[in-house]
Amino acid sequence: MALRPIVWDMSSHDEPPPTTGAPPPVTVDLYVRVPVPDTGTVAIDRLSALRINDCLEGFEVETVRGNVILDEGREGELPPPLQRWRRLATWSEDELEAAIEVETATTRTGRLVRKIVPPPLVAGVGIDGELECVFPCTDGEHTWTVTDFLDDYETGRELPTGRAVEARLA
Repeated sequence: MALRPIVWDMSSHDEPPPTTGAPPPVTVDLYVRVPVPDTGTVAIDRLSALRINDCLEGFEVETVRGNVILDEGREGELPPPLQRWRRLATWSEDELEAAIEVETATTRTGRLVRKIVPPPLVAGVGIDGELECVFPCTDGEHTWTVTDFLDDYETGRELPTGRAVEARLA
């Protein structure tokens, strides 16, 4: 079954004009597994509030149905949605790595494929257009979730990567 994401661009919906200057160059791509868990709608609401208050440059929400098959006998380059998932699943920084498991599975026809069974919520946090951190992530002892990221971002604590980015909530 092919991945058919539904993408909402939340950056242009009835937003007031900026009043505190330009937002920080932080973007968030949120991936929510269907059916959308309560934590997913809460995360979307929190990201919306951050964007409306000029604390984010923007964010997108994509729903994911089931497993994400990374390779299935494809020739050449992966399509963009699969490139994004590969990038999220293989992200690492120093001692941190994405807590997204890539498994090897066998199809009904006997071929081996690599797949991701996405957690309920995954966030890719970008700063200045570069992927800075993926949530959930782990250092082997502690795991940071999307909720942990939002809590830390809203209160001005640094990301697990050590980068300080302040949300500037009033």
